[in-house]
Amino acid sequence: MTWSKRMRPMMGTFVEVGFDSAVVSDVAWVFQRAFQALEEVVSLMSFHDVNSDLSRINAQPGQWVRVQAPTVALLQRAKQLMLDSDHLFNCTVGGYLVRDGILPEHEGYASALPVGRAEDLDIDGEAVRLRRPVLVTLDGIAKGFAVDRAVNAMQACGVENGWVNAGGDLRCFGAVTLPVALRTSDGYQTLTLQNAALACSNTSHSEDFPSKIFHSDGGSPDDVEISVQADSAWLADGVTKVLALAEPEARSALAKKLGARHLSL
Repeated sequence: MTWSKRMRPMMGTFVEVGFDSAVVSDVAWVFQRAFQALEEVVSLMSFHDVNSDLSRINAQPGQWVRVQAPTVALLQRAKQLMLDSDHLFNCTVGGYLVRDGILPEHEGYASALPVGRAEDLDIDGEAVRLRRPVLVTLDGIAKGFAVDRAVNAMQACGVENGWVNAGGDLRCFGAVTLPVALRTSDGYQTLTLQNAALACSNTSHSEDFPSKIFHSDGGSPDDVEISVQADSAWLADGVTKVLALAEPEARSALAKKLGARHLSL
């Protein structure tokens, strides 16, 4: 195999795209399509950009808003994960994040509810409506979804073996085997990933990298490192947030119920 790889800064990290280019006629085109797929997710689902699909939804509670197909696809996944996890995963906690200064307060957000439920999100074809003035944030799942979209773009170009590594979200496919070093309480443990996705989430908060996981009641978990393996990166990404809020002894069973695997290190 002949490996080609490129790296770009995006989504708050450095994203690496790599693949076996031996059977690919236009290597540059594959990279272009993969990074375009990543950038599209950033553009459509940014909470910071007032013109994104997500911001247009948040700005018009009670109104049907037409959005792009990738936005619908991710919102459908997010809503289902909310229901399946009994709202341990909750994409309507944007009000808490705005309150704490982690996400920006755009015009009209001051009166938003701190949190909502899956029932607040209506999806009909390419139209989305918030039943109440809640703020949807997809930060807990969008990076994994972007990784999946990039993988799909590569495969559509004829790539059979490759990977996308976006910091804490990684997916490889085909004959690729990637060694991954996971942080443990006493150092690192290495595992080998093949034809799977892996997501890692640390609940610690810092001023340099402001982020926070919120329970629906406004509480946050103690500092914990969560690693999850799944077939798709969006699911692995989302389940890390579920497990961070779950009782430690329930994490493995809950991950299995959701179609993922908790890597207890």
